[in-house]
Amino acid sequence: MITWGFVASYGDAITIGKPFTQTVQGHLVTFISSYILVGSSGDLVWLNALGIPQWLPGTLAGQAYPIGASQIVASAIVNGVSRTTTASSLSYLASPSAA
Repeated sequence: MITWGFVASYGDAITIGKPFTQTVQGHLVTFISSYILVGSSGDLVWLNALGIPQWLPGTLAGQAYPIGASQIVASAIVNGVSRTTTASSLSYLASPSAA
Protein backbone atom coordinates (compact mmCIF):
# COMPACT_ATOMS: atom_id res chain seq x y z
CA MET A 1 0.00 0.00 0.00
CA ILE A 2 1.31 3.43 -0.92
CA THR A 3 0.66 6.28 1.50
CA TRP A 4 1.14 9.79 0.18
CA GLY A 5 0.84 11.49 3.55
CA PHE A 6 -1.00 11.60 6.85
CA VAL A 7 -4.73 11.83 7.34
CA ALA A 8 -5.33 15.09 9.15
CA SER A 9 -8.13 15.15 11.71
CA TYR A 10 -7.42 18.54 13.25
CA GLY A 11 -6.57 21.93 11.81
CA ASP A 12 -7.06 25.64 12.18
CA ALA A 13 -5.79 29.03 11.11
CA ILE A 14 -2.38 29.91 12.53
CA THR A 15 -1.77 32.85 14.81
CA ILE A 16 1.94 33.69 14.66
CA GLY A 17 3.65 32.99 17.99
CA LYS A 18 0.84 30.83 19.43
CA PRO A 19 1.08 27.05 19.91
CA PHE A 20 -1.31 24.89 17.88
CA THR A 21 -4.02 24.08 20.44
CA GLN A 22 -7.64 22.99 20.40
CA THR A 23 -10.11 21.83 23.01
CA VAL A 24 -10.81 18.15 22.41
CA GLN A 25 -13.44 16.44 24.57
CA GLY A 26 -13.06 19.14 27.21
CA HIS A 27 -9.25 19.05 27.33
CA LEU A 28 -6.83 21.56 25.85
CA VAL A 29 -4.58 19.64 23.44
CA THR A 30 -1.38 20.97 21.89
CA PHE A 31 -0.59 19.58 18.44
CA ILE A 32 2.48 19.08 16.30
CA SER A 33 1.46 19.79 12.72
CA SER A 34 1.63 17.26 9.93
CA TYR A 35 1.30 19.98 7.30
CA ILE A 36 1.46 23.76 7.06
CA LEU A 37 -0.77 25.32 4.40
CA VAL A 38 0.53 28.58 2.91
CA GLY A 39 -1.93 31.20 1.65
CA SER A 40 0.56 33.88 0.60
CA SER A 41 4.13 33.09 -0.48
CA GLY A 42 7.15 33.78 1.70
CA ASP A 43 9.55 32.32 4.25
CA LEU A 44 8.50 30.23 7.26
CA VAL A 45 10.13 30.08 10.70
CA TRP A 46 8.77 27.52 13.15
CA LEU A 47 9.55 25.68 16.34
CA ASN A 48 9.84 21.94 15.84
CA ALA A 49 8.58 19.31 18.31
CA LEU A 50 11.68 19.92 20.47
CA GLY A 51 11.24 23.71 20.44
CA ILE A 52 14.20 24.24 18.09
CA PRO A 53 13.74 26.98 15.46
CA GLN A 54 13.69 25.89 11.82
CA TRP A 55 13.49 27.87 8.56
CA LEU A 56 12.11 27.22 5.07
CA PRO A 57 12.66 29.96 2.47
CA GLY A 58 10.44 30.68 -0.50
CA THR A 59 7.25 28.76 0.21
CA LEU A 60 4.61 29.06 -2.50
CA ALA A 61 1.00 30.21 -2.13
CA GLY A 62 -1.54 27.40 -2.16
CA GLN A 63 0.94 24.69 -1.18
CA ALA A 64 0.91 22.25 1.75
CA TYR A 65 4.32 21.56 3.31
CA PRO A 66 4.98 18.46 5.47
CA ILE A 67 6.32 20.32 8.50
CA GLY A 68 6.23 19.08 12.10
CA ALA A 69 5.80 22.38 13.93
CA SER A 70 4.48 23.25 17.38
CA GLN A 71 4.01 26.87 16.26
CA ILE A 72 5.00 29.37 13.60
CA VAL A 73 7.06 32.25 15.02
CA ALA A 74 7.61 35.77 13.67
CA SER A 75 11.39 35.42 13.81
CA ALA A 76 14.18 33.36 15.38
CA ILE A 77 17.89 32.67 15.16
CA VAL A 78 18.33 29.55 13.02
CA ASN A 79 21.88 28.17 12.82
CA GLY A 80 23.27 31.54 13.91
CA VAL A 81 21.29 33.59 11.36
CA SER A 82 18.23 35.75 12.10
CA ARG A 83 15.25 34.53 10.05
CA THR A 84 11.78 36.04 9.69
CA THR A 85 8.40 34.60 8.70
CA THR A 86 7.11 36.49 5.66
CA ALA A 87 4.49 33.98 4.45
CA SER A 88 0.93 34.73 5.56
CA SER A 89 -2.61 33.33 5.66
CA LEU A 90 -1.29 30.14 7.22
CA SER A 91 -3.13 27.08 8.49
CA TYR A 92 -2.04 23.81 10.08
CA LEU A 93 -3.27 20.24 9.77
CA ALA A 94 -2.46 17.64 12.41
CA SER A 95 -3.13 13.93 12.74
CA PRO A 96 -4.39 12.38 16.00
CA SER A 97 -1.03 10.66 16.54
CA ALA A 98 0.64 14.11 16.48
CA ALA A 99 -1.30 15.21 19.55
